[in-house]
Amino acid sequence: MSSAVAAPVVKYTRTELPFGERGSLPCLYVQVDAISSPDVADFLSGWRGCCERAELEWQTVRRPASALIALELSHACGVPTSLRIVFDARRDRAALDALADTEAIVVGSRRYGHFANRMAAYSIEGHAIRTAITKAEHGLRSLVAS
Repeated sequence: MSSAVAAPVVKYTRTELPFGERGSLPCLYVQVDAISSPDVADFLSGWRGCCERAELEWQTVRRPASALIALELSHACGVPTSLRIVFDARRDRAALDALADTEAIVVGSRRYGHFANRMAAYSIEGHAIRTAITKAEHGLRSLVAS
């Protein structure tokens, strides 16, 4: 993965957002801190739904013992940029399960429905999320056992 802007997660919610005429999009809505991170705000402001890409990776960390799942969301319209969101496989399991089930993530700078909210939406393969969780947890068990 490339170097990307780290997006501090404020909170996440499994929800259905209005989409199209009388439709809805089941997704994981992630509110990130764009106030103290201007690069996050710039990424969300520059997002266009025409040239997005999402990548996934996992890793284990010895101290504190953690299994991490990272999403790198990027767009290549204009100046290519990337945003990195990291979830702890144990602590954020509900969020990862919601993402695997809905296969959609919407990232916003404020709570959904609030004024001046900048957002970006991506599709994520549910199987890839589940596989990353399994591999990260296995890696953590191996790391702790050694």
